[in-house]
Amino acid sequence: MLRKALLLLLASFSLYGQVTLNDLMRETGTRLTWDSTFQAGILYRENDRVLFSTESPDLIMNYELTQSASPALYEKGVVSFTDETARLIYDFFASRRQDKGSRVTVILLDPGHGGKDWGAYRR
Repeated sequence: MLRKALLLLLASFSLYGQVTLNDLMRETGTRLTWDSTFQAGILYRENDRVLFSTESPDLIMNYELTQSASPALYEKGVVSFTDETARLIYDFFASRRQDKGSRVTVILLDPGHGGKDWGAYRR
């Protein structure tokens, strides 16, 4: 369903060959951290991250370098991507949604409760 929505979105931008950052965020359900000094951003959702820049065609997806077609574009306060780069980002987040399952993220050890059960003993 999301894939179909992105294809419709990309088709609507085919005249310009660009997808705005806001539209991509809406379609992928991501949030943004933007650094205006370096004109670089991080799209994130839960534990997944995509780092991008207007200076480099490289995308970093969950700390692994991925070559994209072109850098993000920044014009008149609007960030956009080429169709090809937007597809790479969308496909990454779409594939991560399928990997959801039960995962143990924290293991808590309770050493004791006081009284005669002191739990862990420290010397």
